[in-house]
Amino acid sequence: MIEHRWLWVAALLCLLLYLPGLFGPFTFDSVIALVRNPALGADPGSFQAWLVALDSSSAGPTGRPVSMLSFALSHGLIGHSALLEKSVNLVIHMLAALVLYQWLRLLLRTPALGWSEEQAGQGALAAGLLWLLNPMQLSTVLYSVQRMEQLSALFTLLALYLYTRHRSRWLEQTASAVELSRTLFLLVLLTLAAVLSKEDGILLLPLLALMEALLFRGRYAGRRLPWLQWLAGIACLAPLVGVALVALAEPAWLQQRSSWRGIASDERLLTQARVLWHYVSLFYWPDIGRMSLFHDDIAISRGWLQPWTTATAVAGWLTLVAVSLATVKRQPLFAFCVGFFLITHAIESSVIPLDLAYEHRSYLGNAALALLPVFLLYPRVPAASRPVVLAIVLLPLCVALGLRSVQWGNELRLYEAQLRHHPQSEHTVYYYANLRMRLADEVEDLAASQQHVLAARRYFEYLLELDPHHLPALVSLLYVDSRWFPAMSREPTLEALQRAAEERVMEPSDGNALEFLNRCLLAGYCEIPEERLLAMVSALRSRYPDNPAYPAFLARYYGEVRGDLARAIMLSREAIDSRPTHPTGYYQLASWYLAQGHKAGAAAVLGELLEQDGDLAALRSAGQVLP
Repeated sequence: MIEHRWLWVAALLCLLLYLPGLFGPFTFDSVIALVRNPALGADPGSFQAWLVALDSSSAGPTGRPVSMLSFALSHGLIGHSALLEKSVNLVIHMLAALVLYQWLRLLLRTPALGWSEEQAGQGALAAGLLWLLNPMQLSTVLYSVQRMEQLSALFTLLALYLYTRHRSRWLEQTASAVELSRTLFLLVLLTLAAVLSKEDGILLLPLLALMEALLFRGRYAGRRLPWLQWLAGIACLAPLVGVALVALAEPAWLQQRSSWRGIASDERLLTQARVLWHYVSLFYWPDIGRMSLFHDDIAISRGWLQPWTTATAVAGWLTLVAVSLATVKRQPLFAFCVGFFLITHAIESSVIPLDLAYEHRSYLGNAALALLPVFLLYPRVPAASRPVVLAIVLLPLCVALGLRSVQWGNELRLYEAQLRHHPQSEHTVYYYANLRMRLADEVEDLAASQQHVLAARRYFEYLLELDPHHLPALVSLLYVDSRWFPAMSREPTLEALQRAAEERVMEPSDGNALEFLNRCLLAGYCEIPEERLLAMVSALRSRYPDNPAYPAFLARYYGEVRGDLARAIMLSREAIDSRPTHPTGYYQLASWYLAQGHKAGAAAVLGELLEQDGDLAALRSAGQVLP
C-alpha cells in the first residue's frame, strides 16, 4: 500500500530532523532523575539492584517503575549518555506514531464514521504524520526524563488499538468467553503499564469509554444496548468526578500545594482554560519562538477579565463542547476529537496544583489535534491533490522541527533562544544564568571564563528584578560574589535572603537552593555569620513548622561545615519529629551515627524508618549498615 511507503519515508525524515538534537545534553530535572540517580548505575548483574532502580524515582505517587525500568535497562545493558536516552525516546516516538496510524485506520472505518479502507488509510497516515513531525512534540522526545510521558502514551495507544480492533468485530458478532477474557486481561495489563509509566495513564479508561459512547454506541452482536452507551457516557466524566473527590477529600493538601505557587484553585482552573488554547495554538502554528521548555511566563488569571482573554477562553471551550454535543449524531468524529483532547488534560490541567504548563502534557492529546484537520479538510480536497496538500502542510512543520532540533543540540543555544522569546520566564533566566556559571568553570580561556561569570551575575540580578525574593537566585548571587568578587559587600544579598526567609512563599524546589548554600559553605566560598544563618532558618521554621527541610539544612550545616556531630544529631532528630513519615531525616541521622562509628545507632534509626515505611530504599539502606 502506498501509505506504507510513506511510513518508511516519514521514519527516515523524522530521524534526520531529530538528529542534531540528539547530541544535546541532559536538560532540567533529567539531571536529577537520571544523572544523579545512583540506583541507575548499580550492578546490572544484581537482582536487588534492578529492584532498587525500579523504586528510585520520587515522581508521582507510584514512583513510575515501568519508566525507571526502561532507564535502568538502557543504562545497564548499553551505557548511560544523553545521546543514548534521547535516541531511545526517538524510537519510542516513532513506535507511538506507528501505533497511532494503525489505530486510526481501524477507527475511521467504524460504521459510525463509515470511511472506506482507502480513505481510512490515507486519513490515518495524514494524522500520524502531523503528530510525528510536529515541532511541539520535540520537547517531549528530547527531554530525556519525559520518556515517562511517552511510554504512558504508547501503552494507551496500544490499548486503544486493541479495543478498537476487537470491538469493531463484536458489533455484529458475539465474543467468546476466551476472547473476551483475553482482551480484558490485555487491556488491564496495558492500563497498569500506562499508569506505572506515568499516572495520567489512568485516563485510558475514560478514553475507552469515549470511544464506546460516541463511535460504537453500545452496539453488540447486531443489537443496540442503550444502557451500555449511557454507562460509557457517564464513565467519560470519571476524571471530573475523580478530581472533585480529591478536592473534597484532601482540601488541606490542595490548599498547601497551591500556596507553594501562590495560585488559588479557582485561579488555576481559569488559567488552564487559556493554557489549553495555548497548546492548541502551538500545535497548529509551528512558531518555534513561542515554544519553550518552560512556559512559566504565562500570566495567571486572577479573575474572569484579568486578563480579558480568560473569559474568552472559557467561553470558547464551553462553545466547543456545546457544538460537539449538538452535532454528535451527525459528526461524531468532531465530538470525539474534542473529548479526547479534554480528557487527556483532565488531571494535569485541573485543580491539582502542578506547574501551569508544559508542552509534554499535550503529547498524547495532540493526536486529537492531528486528527481534527483531517476530518475537516479531507472530504473537501480532491483525491488527486491530497498528497500535494499533505506535503505543503508538512513542509513548514519539518522546517520548524529541524530548526528546533538544532537549538536543542546545544544547551547554550537552547537557553539563549528561549531567553530571547521568553524574557519573563523565571525558570529560563535562572537555568541560563546557572549554565553560564557552570561554563565559567569548564572553559580554559580566562577571558571567556570572566565573560561567563559576568553574564551569570547579570542574569541573576535580572531575575531578582522579576522576583526580589527568588531564593535560588539570591543563593547563586551570594556564591558568585563570594567566589569571584570577594571585595564586594555581601550585606545586601544577606539582607535580601533574610527578607526572602520571612516573606517568600516557599516552594519544594527551594530545598535545592538550601542544599547549594550548604555546599557553598562547605567549599569555603560562602561565608555567613552563624547568627545570620540561624536567623534566616529560624524565620523559615517558624513559618513552616512541619517542614523537615529546615532543621535538616541546619543539621548538614553543623555536621558537615562545623563538624559538630552532636548538634547535627539533635537537629536531625527534630527533622524526624516534625514529619515522622519523611525518610530524609532518618537517613541523615543514620549518617551522623556512622560518622561517629556508632553502627548500632545507625541501625536503630533505620529500624525506626522501617516501622514508619517499609519501602525498598529503606530496606536497601538497612542492609548496608545492619550488623
